[in-house]
Amino acid sequence: MTFRNTLIKAAVGAALASGFASQGFAAPTFTINPLALPVGTSPRSGGEAPFQATFISGNASDLVQFSGNTTSTIGSGWLQFTGFANNGPAVSPLTTGLLIDYNLYATFTASGVLTQGAGGTSNGTIYTLTSLNFQVFADPNTNNVFNNAALPGTQATVSNTGDDLLLATGSLIQGLTGINSLGGAFINAITSFNVCTGVGTAQTGLNPACTSNLGSQFFAAPVPFYQIAFEEFNNTSQGISSSGNCTTGAGPCTVAITNSTGGVDFQAIPEPASLALLGVALAGLGFSTRRSKKQ
Repeated sequence: MTFRNTLIKAAVGAALASGFASQGFAAPTFTINPLALPVGTSPRSGGEAPFQATFISGNASDLVQFSGNTTSTIGSGWLQFTGFANNGPAVSPLTTGLLIDYNLYATFTASGVLTQGAGGTSNGTIYTLTSLNFQVFADPNTNNVFNNAALPGTQATVSNTGDDLLLATGSLIQGLTGINSLGGAFINAITSFNVCTGVGTAQTGLNPACTSNLGSQFFAAPVPFYQIAFEEFNNTSQGISSSGNCTTGAGPCTVAITNSTGGVDFQAIPEPASLALLGVALAGLGFSTRRSKKQ
C-alpha cells in the first residue's frame, strides 16, 4: 500500500469516527463536459454544454450471494446514472444530454463480512465492506440494455457495451451494506475515484484499463478531478427477493436487489480541517438523508 493510500484511509477513518451529521455537509461542485464524448449514431440534440453539478443520481441492481452461515457476502451489478443536480435543483437533461445523447453507468463487484445483526435479509443486519471495485462507462449511442438481477441466480448485467468508453475506475476505502430496520437494502461507501487521462494512465498513476484521456475531458473540473467518491443507494423491502435461508440468517442464500435509488458525489483528498465532513456517506446506516434533502 502506498503512503498516499494509507493517508486517505487514515483520514477517512478519522472522519467516520467523528459522527458529524450529513445535513451539515455541502458537496463540492464539479464540472461535466458532455461535448467531450464522441457523437453517437444520431446527431446531438443541440442543447448540451459544459455544466456544474454537485450530485449524480441513479438507480442500481445487483445479485448477492450469502455464505452458509451468512457471515460473508459477495455481489455484483450495475448502477445507471439518470441525472445531475446542483445544490438541490436538477440540471436540465437538455443541457447534460444524459439519456438523450449518451448513457452513463458503472459496473461493480463487492464483498463484505457480517458485523451486526442476524445476517442475510434479517432487519438490522449490517455488513462491513471488504471490497468494492467499479468502472464508469459512457455509451455515446445510448443503446445499452440494463438487465435486472433475478432469482434463482441471474446476474445484473449491461448489454450492448461494445461501443462503450471507459471514463474512470475506483475501489473501496470504507463502507457498509445491509438491511435497514424497515427491510430495505442499502449500501453506503467511500471509494477512490480515478479518471482516465490517457492510454494506460489515470490521474493517480498507471491504469492499464484506460484507453484514452476521455475521463479527464468529461469530468472536466477541478483538475485534477476529485479523488474520493461517496456512494449511497437504498430501496424498500419491495425491491428485494431472496431464495434459500436468507430470512433466518442460516444461509446459504441468494438475493436479487432491484429498484435501488441514490447517487454519488465527490470530495478531494481530505485536509485535517475537513475530516469531520467526510463521514456523511455512512451516516444513518442506510437512511438516505442527502437524497431526501435533494428531493
